[in-house]
Amino acid sequence: MSQLVFKIMKPSASFHGVDYNEKKQAKGQASLIHMQHFGHLQDGRTQVSRQEMKKYLAYFSQMNTRIKSPQFHAILSCKGQAFSTDHLKDHALHLMQQMGYGDNPLLIYAHTDTKNNHIHIVSSRIGPDGRKIPDKYEGLKANRILSEMLQLDTQQDCQQAIKEALAYRFSSVAQFMLLMERKGYDCRSQQQQISLYKHGTKQGTIPLSDVKQRMAEYHNSPTDVSRIRALILKYKITYDSALLQTGNRYPAKPKNHASSLTTFLHLRFGLEFVFFSGKQHDKPYGYAIIDHGHKTIFKGGEVMSMGQLTGWSSDQKNVNAANTENKKIKGGENDRIDGTDPDRMHSKDMVNLFDHLIQNLEYQVDQDLKQEGVNSKKKKKRDQRQIR
Repeated sequence: MSQLVFKIMKPSASFHGVDYNEKKQAKGQASLIHMQHFGHLQDGRTQVSRQEMKKYLAYFSQMNTRIKSPQFHAILSCKGQAFSTDHLKDHALHLMQQMGYGDNPLLIYAHTDTKNNHIHIVSSRIGPDGRKIPDKYEGLKANRILSEMLQLDTQQDCQQAIKEALAYRFSSVAQFMLLMERKGYDCRSQQQQISLYKHGTKQGTIPLSDVKQRMAEYHNSPTDVSRIRALILKYKITYDSALLQTGNRYPAKPKNHASSLTTFLHLRFGLEFVFFSGKQHDKPYGYAIIDHGHKTIFKGGEVMSMGQLTGWSSDQKNVNAANTENKKIKGGENDRIDGTDPDRMHSKDMVNLFDHLIQNLEYQVDQDLKQEGVNSKKKKKRDQRQIR
């Protein structure tokens, strides 16, 4: 079943989402494919400037001055080219209608800067009646609407996700639950079974006995550990290993972390690094590595200490360490020590990187929008100084 993901960005006080998409369009990486309810701006006109669009959205939103962050900005993306741009647009318009934004001024941009077809939607959180459009649990609501639109059998999808997770080798119940969480499920251990929830609804269960039976088959080869350690040390010379927070829209959940090094290893070799931190703490206390190419989970500490993984060093020590580890592996050093061909990552037997890519996309857009907001403020200050 093709995946379709809808991500809602944080509300913003200004409509710099228009700036972001228009700049992408100027670079040839995006195009405006739909514009509605912009009044006189659409009367016989073939082009509308971003300043005009932002001004109209701001004017429309002034009907409710109590709302300080009126911008609505979302991303609708599919896996690869599973949905065409026109199909994504149609789904987006249906979604926006069902969520209460159907009569609002609305812009849709198609982007071509990633391998996954995706569109951006910009609108106002204020309705034509001057009231704020209800946004409580809007992310859950949107995904339920998507499920209905695509007629997904969510319980069947859950059973398939369980089957895929059981194909991995893991040494604890917590590691199995981590696999399911990476697939978007909320796991709750209840008596002798694990209950799985998604979009606020229970989707399925799995007996603990099934999980423990698979745990008993776990075998951690020293060669596997050496292979992963060698990859880390080799590319640690080139890629920054300092951890950064990758954003989490939900304060109650732990922060996400990644580095240029871990992101590269995930995209190139299917090694997903999952860092663990407390809800009230920014610094991770541990991590795990999910080797999707070999369907195995490793405790991070048995591969490399947190300090060694995240510390930055470009000296000869890492070169020597990488060479030493590679000599332990039959065949010597190889860019694809794990035997994984990145061009075959779409295979059912290989890692599905779609969720990781869309999370990175959301984070990158969020960071770009923040910078766009900073630039807008700087420009406003410059203009004010020039007026004086």
